[in-house]
Amino acid sequence: MEAITLAGTSVADRTNAVGVTTDAAVTNDINDAANYTAAATALTMTSTTGIVAGEYIKIGTEIIKITTVTNGTVLGAVVRGVHGTTPAAILDDAVVQEVTVGSAINDATDITAADTSITVDSSTTFAADEYAKIGTEIVKITAAAANVLTVVRAQFGTTAAAALDDAEVIEVTVTGTLTAADTTLAVADGSVFAANDYVEIGTEVLKISDVTANVLTVSRGEFRTTDASHAVDATITKQITKSGSTAVSVTVAAAVAATPVPTDPSPVPSIVPDGLTADDVAVILPSSGGSFTEVGGTASITVPSSAVTSGTAAAVNIVSVSSSDVPAPPAPAAEGVSGTFNFGSSIIKIQWYDDTGSELATFDLNRPAEICVPFNTDDIAGAAGGPDGMSVWRYNGTEWIELNSTVNISAGTVCANTLSFSVFALGLSVADAEDVVVLPSTGGYAPSTWTMVLAMLAGIALVATGAFTARRARRVRETS
Repeated sequence: MEAITLAGTSVADRTNAVGVTTDAAVTNDINDAANYTAAATALTMTSTTGIVAGEYIKIGTEIIKITTVTNGTVLGAVVRGVHGTTPAAILDDAVVQEVTVGSAINDATDITAADTSITVDSSTTFAADEYAKIGTEIVKITAAAANVLTVVRAQFGTTAAAALDDAEVIEVTVTGTLTAADTTLAVADGSVFAANDYVEIGTEVLKISDVTANVLTVSRGEFRTTDASHAVDATITKQITKSGSTAVSVTVAAAVAATPVPTDPSPVPSIVPDGLTADDVAVILPSSGGSFTEVGGTASITVPSSAVTSGTAAAVNIVSVSSSDVPAPPAPAAEGVSGTFNFGSSIIKIQWYDDTGSELATFDLNRPAEICVPFNTDDIAGAAGGPDGMSVWRYNGTEWIELNSTVNISAGTVCANTLSFSVFALGLSVADAEDVVVLPSTGGYAPSTWTMVLAMLAGIALVATGAFTARRARRVRETS
């Protein structure tokens, strides 16, 4: 099978995709002393045993489809140069090999760009969740039975197009998984990204250093996240940074695939955890997401659609907690970047519940939610760098992690995106070690009592001497 990429495939690729193997069995050879031209459509062989209509043979580099087997030595009608190969003259005694190809469309009325059921010569080489190529279009197979393929059209950035009867349907494999070591990432639409943007795939944050068409050059495992492998259809979320106050979230797919429509459970549950009321939580649904603002406060969470697994529902609650109830920030570094923060005025816990109202110890979303915590003037004054020194930190169970945050001065909030939940704190940055001003030491010496007495006597003597000198000078002037 042919491996494809988002960039498409060449004619040579399509030729190689037909599945011809070097050890294909030699069926027979041509038996006509007059040879054949590239236009000949009937061929005489030593024997046609084992060859039936609808199959394929290979002569040289040309693939030929058998339409009619007249008798034991004559192929009454053939189609020349199929599957991207080129018809060529055939010599007497040329070797004939039986070959296996994907299949071909078998519909006299052809297919349109909108058709999702495609009749082929044979569906035996295809299976659900595989991919096939028709011309330059990639389709995803959702079912294959009785020589009919049910497909999703125009996959991986290709365009749905009409195809003629007998057009080749080639089975292909998709090679698009991003491994943990990869630094180049192919996406369906690179136009929404720019150098120095941050993106999130799963729980990993990546930084983009270059965008060339639909290929991103990235550095992996930013902000202490873990470099990991990601599937071909993983969602990529463009992160929000401190550089602006407007929250903009853009998602593209690493490879365009059919996106299932999220469905809500039926009936939609009314989730009220023990000890709480319906006003204390918000029910989050797959189709619409949802939002919640802390009761009696302003901390909030906004969850997009498809963040909760299709067919399920969950409830979310936010409560403020004391700094004494959460782990302390890490100790500052002795030199260089401080690597720590001071608690601001907002520390919250985001708690999720399942559809029965039971508290969930851990909970992860399929798409990131935005959380916002409030700040006040004391927070601005207490952060090194002022407003730019404020950010949201999350405790992941072992350490505090700084999230990529946005400060919105007019709303009085600091916001960040996250897939995972626990305790979140408004963090105030601490000045780096080299920025701390240290006053010079004044020393530890204090004069003794006798030293002070001697200094006082010397001062008295000096004053008396000055008075005597002034009086003597006056007498001299009076007698002269």
